[in-house]
Amino acid sequence: MRNLKVALMALFVFAGISNATAQDSDNPWTMSFGINMVDISSAGLSSPVDALKDYIGISDVNVLPAISRISVSRFIDKGFSVELAGALNKIGNGAYDDVDDLSFFSLDANARYDLNSASFIGETGWFDPYVGFGIGYTSIDGDGNMTMNPTLGFNTWFNENVGLNFQSSYKSAILGDGIATLPKDVYFQHSIGLIIRFADGN
Repeated sequence: MRNLKVALMALFVFAGISNATAQDSDNPWTMSFGINMVDISSAGLSSPVDALKDYIGISDVNVLPAISRISVSRFIDKGFSVELAGALNKIGNGAYDDVDDLSFFSLDANARYDLNSASFIGETGWFDPYVGFGIGYTSIDGDGNMTMNPTLGFNTWFNENVGLNFQSSYKSAILGDGIATLPKDVYFQHSIGLIIRFADGN
């Protein structure tokens, strides 16, 4: 974990010397691929303090040691873009007492707003934060349900076309009896991935 923190700090320093801008009409498409981390929450928003403790804890995060999340997004206008993302994982760590390696799959469609487009923030160069909201489908060990997905994230651009994406979502099952394998029908999903920005026709 210490080595990961050092590597991330080095990336931030390297990214800070560049002068990239956000996804826009000149480069409307992005593709990202990397890893995702699933944290099964033992407390929903009805217990915000416990939910925050669970969010910042790392002992129960499930990570598949391979490329496990791919997304494609398209800039629309005035800071808004749409994203389609899919992720795979294995669930067991910290979530259940007697089971391991439950299969996990999610597919999400999100709308995002680039905070650099807000007048009170303005252009921030290499640092490209955004908020988002969407719907998705999550399946754990074959038990699936639709989810709603408020999201926070940011990109750090090394140059005009390549950067890193960091994203965190709170996902809550919204239909019927939820997902039986989720104690509170909610989980956090975090992701880190390489992001590539390109124009139409490239």
